Amino acid sequence: MYLLIKKFFFVVVLIFMLFDTGNTLAQKVSDPAVIEGVDYFYKAKFPQAIESLRKAISTGKLPGDDVFAAYLYMAFSQMRQNAPQDSVDKNLVAAIKANPNIEIDGTKTPPDLFERFVAVRKSTLGGLLIVTEPGAASAILMKQDGNKVMTRYTPAQFTNLFSGRYELVIAKDGYKPQTALANVRAGRTDTLLVQLRMKGKSIFKKWWAWGSGLAAATAIVVLQKTGKKGEKEGDLPEPPARPKP
Repeated sequence: MYLLIKKFFFVVVLIFMLFDTGNTLAQKVSDPAVIEGVDYFYKAKFPQAIESLRKAISTGKLPGDDVFAAYLYMAFSQMRQNAPQDSVDKNLVAAIKANPNIEIDGTKTPPDLFERFVAVRKSTLGGLLIVTEPGAASAILMKQDGNKVMTRYTPAQFTNLFSGRYELVIAKDGYKPQTALANVRAGRTDTLLVQLRMKGKSIFKKWWAWGSGLAAATAIVVLQKTGKKGEKEGDLPEPPARPKP
């Protein structure tokens, strides 16, 4: 029992060492079959690693981090078995889709495995840089199905996005909100410049403010010019009589 616990702890430590702990999403692998597959990989028992990891994936019940690790080590084991590149890349893409924000540590990963992962990741994910005039506007990026992806203040850098069409909503106090459709392309980071327009008062509000001011000024002028002794202060003079025919 002690040896089993020690083995489990050793494998989990290796997994944590491999992944970049600077990411916002920490790597947590808990499924026994995935841990066993990783252990086989580090022992250079690649056929057993592939079998164990494939079995774990086939359950369809793995949490996100376990899915990432299972597909990643499946690809790494295949590379050590000189499997076709298409098969390797398919598993790397599956790992990236499970969690596009996880990166692996290049200082703790064999160079050929690390370089292949980075190459596939770069060719799978894209990004957007949103620049507004004026800046410091809220930029909300959503998939077209309406699911919110993330919010940033401009200039806003959106990274680790899968290719496809996204809806962008930009808002800033005192300016009209703007929407746009952005097409994210894998392997690229495109820049979108948005010119914000200030909110203007409606014509009615402008006329009312101007008109009421004119009316007040006219009343004052009339009082000053036509006010008579005995009239109550603030009363306007009566209109002149209609001329006789």
